[in-house]
Amino acid sequence: LRALGVHTLSIGCVIVATYRWWLGLGLLVMWLAVRRLVLRAVIRQSNDLRGQTTTMRRAWYLMSVGTKVRDAKESIEIRKTALFWAGQRELTPTADLVAVYRSVAEPSLKEHALFVLSQRNDQDALNELMRIAQSDSDKRMRSRAMFWLGQKDDPRVTKFIGDRISK
Repeated sequence: LRALGVHTLSIGCVIVATYRWWLGLGLLVMWLAVRRLVLRAVIRQSNDLRGQTTTMRRAWYLMSVGTKVRDAKESIEIRKTALFWAGQRELTPTADLVAVYRSVAEPSLKEHALFVLSQRNDQDALNELMRIAQSDSDKRMRSRAMFWLGQKDDPRVTKFIGDRISK
């Protein structure tokens, strides 16, 4: 509150109060009302931010544990968030993301894992996308993998898609 000028304003009220006591009293009442509104706004913003940080913390926790992403007790949204942010971290091995894709049963989470793999710029992710597009048992996942491969600018992908079309 010192940054908001509490002491300066309080001193100003005292100075004005010695000159015109009723004016100082009016300023003091006005300051107390404004201070209450400002504190409420700060607390409301703090609570909103706290809720968002809790979600992010839970997501990071789930990915750091690894097997927790596959935990059906957690909501799909938390698991998707964890998977997304793990994919954004360069320190997360692509093999971990592939393992998540292969082990989850929920189609929406599986599709999200494909998206996360498509955002990676490494050969392992590209190889896995091509493997899924070619030999995954789920036709929808093969289709989604082909879609994400089509977004890549890589000569291997061009050849892969050309070979698939010519068959």
